[in-house]
Amino acid sequence: MTQGWDCNHTAAKDWVFATSQNGWTDNELALHWLKDCFDKHTKQRAQGKYQLLILDGHGSRITAEFIQQAWDSRIVCLCLPPHSTHLLQPLDVVIFGPLQQAFTKEVDKFAGANLSISKKDFIDMYSKSRQVITSTLASQSFRDAGINSKLRPEKVLWCMPSYHLSWA
Repeated sequence: MTQGWDCNHTAAKDWVFATSQNGWTDNELALHWLKDCFDKHTKQRAQGKYQLLILDGHGSRITAEFIQQAWDSRIVCLCLPPHSTHLLQPLDVVIFGPLQQAFTKEVDKFAGANLSISKKDFIDMYSKSRQVITSTLASQSFRDAGINSKLRPEKVLWCMPSYHLSWA
Protein backbone atom coordinates (compact mmCIF):
# COMPACT_ATOMS: atom_id res chain seq x y z
CA MET A 1 0.00 0.00 0.00
CA THR A 2 1.10 3.52 -0.56
CA GLN A 3 1.74 5.83 2.34
CA GLY A 4 -1.26 7.74 3.62
CA TRP A 5 -3.58 4.82 4.21
CA ASP A 6 -5.44 5.13 7.50
CA CYS A 7 -6.60 1.65 8.40
CA ASN A 8 -8.28 2.33 11.71
CA HIS A 9 -11.26 0.11 11.05
CA THR A 10 -13.13 -2.32 13.30
CA ALA A 11 -13.23 -5.09 10.66
CA ALA A 12 -9.44 -4.87 10.42
CA LYS A 13 -8.59 -4.53 14.11
CA ASP A 14 -6.39 -7.66 14.07
CA TRP A 15 -4.88 -6.97 10.65
CA VAL A 16 -1.43 -5.52 10.10
CA PHE A 17 -1.04 -2.78 7.51
CA ALA A 18 2.23 -1.39 6.24
CA THR A 19 3.06 1.11 3.54
CA SER A 20 5.91 1.97 1.23
CA GLN A 21 6.54 4.97 -0.99
CA ASN A 22 5.62 3.10 -4.17
CA GLY A 23 3.08 0.67 -2.68
CA TRP A 24 5.20 -2.43 -3.33
CA THR A 25 6.83 -4.81 -0.87
CA ASP A 26 10.48 -4.01 -0.22
CA ASN A 27 13.22 -5.54 1.94
CA GLU A 28 12.18 -3.53 5.00
CA LEU A 29 8.49 -4.47 4.74
CA ALA A 30 9.31 -8.14 4.16
CA LEU A 31 11.50 -8.23 7.27
CA HIS A 32 8.82 -6.40 9.27
CA TRP A 33 6.24 -8.97 8.13
CA LEU A 34 8.52 -11.88 9.07
CA LYS A 35 9.20 -10.55 12.58
CA ASP A 36 5.98 -8.80 13.53
CA CYS A 37 3.43 -10.91 11.72
CA PHE A 38 4.55 -14.43 10.84
CA ASP A 39 6.90 -15.13 13.74
CA LYS A 40 4.84 -13.25 16.31
CA HIS A 41 1.66 -15.16 15.45
CA THR A 42 3.15 -18.64 14.91
CA LYS A 43 5.93 -18.90 17.49
CA GLN A 44 3.75 -20.03 20.40
CA ARG A 45 2.03 -22.73 18.36
CA ALA A 46 5.40 -24.01 17.07
CA GLN A 47 6.52 -24.68 20.68
CA GLY A 48 10.21 -24.31 19.82
CA LYS A 49 10.05 -26.57 16.78
CA TYR A 50 11.13 -25.45 13.33
CA GLN A 51 8.47 -23.91 11.13
CA LEU A 52 8.28 -24.05 7.34
CA LEU A 53 7.65 -20.82 5.46
CA ILE A 54 6.85 -21.27 1.76
CA LEU A 55 7.93 -18.25 -0.29
CA ASP A 56 7.67 -17.25 -3.93
CA GLY A 57 11.33 -16.22 -4.12
CA HIS A 58 10.73 -12.46 -4.53
CA GLY A 59 13.99 -10.59 -3.95
CA SER A 60 12.72 -8.88 -0.80
CA ARG A 61 12.32 -12.26 0.87
CA ILE A 62 15.72 -13.71 0.08
CA THR A 63 17.98 -11.06 1.56
CA ALA A 64 20.70 -12.06 4.00
CA GLU A 65 18.93 -10.17 6.79
CA PHE A 66 15.58 -11.90 6.08
CA ILE A 67 17.18 -15.35 5.96
CA GLN A 68 19.19 -14.69 9.15
CA GLN A 69 16.07 -13.50 10.98
CA ALA A 70 14.21 -16.60 9.82
CA TRP A 71 17.05 -18.87 10.92
CA ASP A 72 17.31 -17.17 14.32
CA SER A 73 13.55 -17.68 14.75
CA ARG A 74 13.71 -21.37 13.76
CA ILE A 75 11.91 -20.71 10.48
CA VAL A 76 13.00 -22.71 7.44
CA CYS A 77 12.37 -20.86 4.18
CA LEU A 78 11.37 -22.85 1.11
CA CYS A 79 11.57 -20.74 -2.04
CA LEU A 80 9.43 -22.02 -4.88
CA PRO A 81 10.99 -22.16 -8.35
CA PRO A 82 10.33 -19.15 -10.61
CA HIS A 83 7.06 -19.18 -12.56
CA SER A 84 5.67 -22.12 -10.58
CA THR A 85 3.40 -20.54 -7.97
CA HIS A 86 0.28 -21.32 -10.01
CA LEU A 87 1.15 -25.01 -9.49
CA LEU A 88 2.94 -25.10 -6.15
CA GLN A 89 1.77 -22.22 -3.96
CA PRO A 90 -1.29 -23.29 -1.94
CA LEU A 91 -2.85 -19.82 -2.01
CA ASP A 92 -2.58 -19.65 -5.80
CA VAL A 93 -3.76 -23.23 -6.28
CA VAL A 94 -7.00 -23.04 -4.27
CA ILE A 95 -7.56 -19.99 -2.04
CA PHE A 96 -7.25 -17.02 -4.39
CA GLY A 97 -9.92 -18.24 -6.86
CA PRO A 98 -12.83 -18.38 -4.37
CA LEU A 99 -11.56 -15.23 -2.64
CA GLN A 100 -11.52 -13.31 -5.92
CA GLN A 101 -15.02 -14.53 -6.80
CA ALA A 102 -16.36 -13.51 -3.39
CA PHE A 103 -14.67 -10.10 -3.58
CA THR A 104 -16.02 -9.52 -7.10
CA LYS A 105 -19.56 -10.25 -5.84
CA GLU A 106 -19.11 -7.78 -2.97
CA VAL A 107 -17.79 -5.09 -5.32
CA ASP A 108 -20.62 -5.68 -7.80
CA LYS A 109 -23.22 -5.35 -5.02
CA PHE A 110 -21.60 -2.19 -3.73
CA ALA A 111 -20.92 -0.58 -7.11
CA GLY A 112 -24.57 -0.78 -8.10
CA ALA A 113 -25.46 1.85 -5.50
CA ASN A 114 -22.23 3.87 -5.26
CA LEU A 115 -19.98 5.85 -7.56
CA SER A 116 -16.74 5.34 -5.68
CA ILE A 117 -15.15 2.95 -3.21
CA SER A 118 -13.47 4.40 -0.13
CA LYS A 119 -10.73 2.67 1.84
CA LYS A 120 -13.29 1.84 4.53
CA ASP A 121 -15.59 0.34 1.87
CA PHE A 122 -12.69 -1.71 0.49
CA ILE A 123 -11.91 -3.13 3.94
CA ASP A 124 -15.60 -3.92 4.54
CA MET A 125 -15.86 -5.78 1.24
CA TYR A 126 -12.59 -7.63 1.69
CA SER A 127 -13.53 -8.61 5.25
CA LYS A 128 -16.80 -10.12 4.01
CA SER A 129 -15.00 -11.86 1.13
CA ARG A 130 -12.52 -13.54 3.47
CA GLN A 131 -15.37 -15.59 4.95
CA VAL A 132 -14.97 -18.04 2.04
CA ILE A 133 -11.54 -19.05 3.39
CA THR A 134 -12.22 -21.99 5.68
CA SER A 135 -9.90 -24.49 7.34
CA THR A 136 -11.23 -27.11 4.92
CA LEU A 137 -10.30 -24.93 1.95
CA ALA A 138 -6.86 -24.27 3.47
CA SER A 139 -6.22 -28.01 3.89
CA GLN A 140 -7.39 -28.63 0.34
CA SER A 141 -4.98 -25.98 -0.95
CA PHE A 142 -1.99 -27.86 0.48
CA ARG A 143 -3.29 -31.22 -0.79
CA ASP A 144 -3.90 -29.84 -4.29
CA ALA A 145 -0.43 -28.28 -4.38
CA GLY A 146 1.02 -31.67 -3.41
CA ILE A 147 2.35 -30.27 -0.12
CA ASN A 148 1.10 -32.23 2.88
CA SER A 149 2.02 -35.24 4.97
CA LYS A 150 1.75 -37.42 1.86
CA LEU A 151 4.05 -35.51 -0.48
CA ARG A 152 2.82 -36.12 -4.03
CA PRO A 153 5.09 -34.35 -6.51
CA GLU A 154 3.48 -36.19 -9.42
CA LYS A 155 0.32 -34.09 -8.89
CA VAL A 156 2.27 -31.04 -9.94
CA LEU A 157 4.58 -32.74 -12.43
CA TRP A 158 1.63 -33.99 -14.50
CA CYS A 159 0.66 -30.34 -15.07
CA MET A 160 3.99 -29.59 -16.71
CA PRO A 161 4.22 -30.27 -20.48
CA SER A 162 7.91 -31.22 -20.33
CA TYR A 163 7.12 -33.97 -17.81
CA HIS A 164 4.76 -35.67 -20.28
CA LEU A 165 7.43 -35.47 -22.98
CA SER A 166 9.92 -37.30 -20.77
CA TRP A 167 7.54 -40.28 -20.65
CA ALA A 168 7.20 -40.46 -24.44
